[in-house]
Amino acid sequence: MTHTRGFTLIELLVVIVIMAVVIGSVSLTLFDSAGEKLERESRRLLAVIEYAQQQATLNNRQLALTFNQFGYRFLQLDRGQAWVPYAGERVLAQHAFAEPVWAEVYLDGIKVTLSAVDADEPQVFILSSGEMLPFTVTLMTDRHQTTITGDILGRLTLERGP
Repeated sequence: MTHTRGFTLIELLVVIVIMAVVIGSVSLTLFDSAGEKLERESRRLLAVIEYAQQQATLNNRQLALTFNQFGYRFLQLDRGQAWVPYAGERVLAQHAFAEPVWAEVYLDGIKVTLSAVDADEPQVFILSSGEMLPFTVTLMTDRHQTTITGDILGRLTLERGP
């Protein structure tokens, strides 16, 4: 009786499962989906606005937020009563959205044409009292969207859309 050397079915299945797990984890790491990028950008923007509210209140400072279609930055009111780029914590530095995320901004229900807005012109005011002018920011990809809404009392909400 001769024995031929080869792999058993169980050994082959174990190798296939290991390869599938490795390929799956690598693809998840390398190919971040648009929905995941949108979710990350939305959570970041919400947290940064909340942080800006805290900084405005703690430091008795007037801050503002200005958007363009592909990002945002914070401004501060200087002693000469002019809006200048925020110079302070890096968390409030200028930020560009991860592709393929873009934004639409609504102030009092009116859509702001972001391509026509001056980069140093504030859109969302964050007062030292913690209050802010009502706004809605919709972050979008081709298939998904999230909406961040701020009211006059400074309350923020995040809603996920289709």
